Amino acid sequence: MPRIGPAVAAKEEDKKNKRQDVLDRLERMGVPIPKDSKLRNWRPSGLDFARDTSVTGSKPGRTPGASRYQGQPSSGPENRGANMSKSTSTPPRETKTAILRKLLSRKAGADLDALQSATGWQPHSVRAAMSGLRKAGYTIDRADPAKTSSGAVYRITSGPESAT
Repeated sequence: MPRIGPAVAAKEEDKKNKRQDVLDRLERMGVPIPKDSKLRNWRPSGLDFARDTSVTGSKPGRTPGASRYQGQPSSGPENRGANMSKSTSTPPRETKTAILRKLLSRKAGADLDALQSATGWQPHSVRAAMSGLRKAGYTIDRADPAKTSSGAVYRITSGPESAT
């Protein structure tokens, strides 16, 4: 039999104590426990752990499953979205990518400065977003400015539905 160190022995002893503690708690709850059970694969059925706080480990004075905010319903699936208004008068806000698409779809296109000021992004972020549009199937042309010194002008020439 191989020798085990004191740390491993202490862990094994702790594991046995925890198992026995669970067995004692279940017995106090009135759950029938098979005597030959080693608790490896055995699971008690028909238990209501919310009633016994010693099993759930909840804080004293707090009802398990209750909302920590007094007067607020719990966040269960039946209450999700209960505080949200049902009105549809407010449209969803426009995303920054949608703003980029709109500016780039204009006949004149848009330069990097216009895209930056419209989105509040830095130049590398605008270029990365345009790269994402290219991945999505948009064709973006880059034209050097003819008479202005504002920089290159970008324009969407075809969308993902017309890309072949």
